[in-house]
Amino acid sequence: MAIKKNNWQKLLFVACTMVLIGGFVVFVLEKTHVINLYHKTTPRVSATTKPTSSIDYSPATANDNANNDQIKKNSLGDTPQSQPLNVTITRLTQNPDTKTLIVRALVEGASTGTCTLEFSQSNNPPQLTRQAQISQQNNIFICNGYDIPQSELPGTGTWSVKLTINDGSNSAFATQNIMIEK
Repeated sequence: MAIKKNNWQKLLFVACTMVLIGGFVVFVLEKTHVINLYHKTTPRVSATTKPTSSIDYSPATANDNANNDQIKKNSLGDTPQSQPLNVTITRLTQNPDTKTLIVRALVEGASTGTCTLEFSQSNNPPQLTRQAQISQQNNIFICNGYDIPQSELPGTGTWSVKLTINDGSNSAFATQNIMIEK
């Protein structure tokens, strides 16, 4: 039984279509992380022996407490050391889909206080000001995020963004520029 030329073309077309559909399905499954064909996962290595502990669990003596007090005085001095106050703008972007300015910041040296965000243009006074609280996220402190509609800024061009943090007794600031396009 011989295959007609017209049937041969149809069969080739159907086969090519099935290969393309199969490739597309694999591509979608890979991108949605349902399957993993391209990235090898490293096997988990587990320890075969238990770690040994060098901690002395015997009851404390009066001499131990005196030694601990002396160690504390020598390592800390008379006053506790504090970390200097610092702020870093970690994200300053313009989302064209939502027409929103996104500002995120990392705070060091303070666990409470306020963050003040100011937008100004050409060394003019701030034309937009927002405040937020310093909060903890996992093991870091941040200024609660700012998502500001672009419509709240009166114009386009280069804007200077100043983020100031204040913990009640000290303050620090960071500045960065952003080009706003509407």
